[in-house]
Amino acid sequence: ALNGESSESTVQTLEILGTELAVYPNPVRDVLHISGIKDVTNGKFFNLQGCLIESFRVNNPSTAIDVSDWPRGSYVLILERDGIASHQSHVVLQ
Repeated sequence: ALNGESSESTVQTLEILGTELAVYPNPVRDVLHISGIKDVTNGKFFNLQGCLIESFRVNNPSTAIDVSDWPRGSYVLILERDGIASHQSHVVLQ
């Protein structure tokens, strides 16, 4: 179950199964931070054409992704638990 709100602020906080997940800053310029990760095993970034840009393993409750060499634009972040999407977030790279 995914409960919460998405706003155009610099921090997007969502409640997922009783835990708060934060994706910030958004828009991002160089390093995207994800904190409050629980019961997630993998993460993936896709561009808006559906092409996989980067995938990563999640081993800690927080992580930082260097996006400084990516082209400016919009991306979709998907966090997975055992191969099933448990969270999706829109990320803008400036």
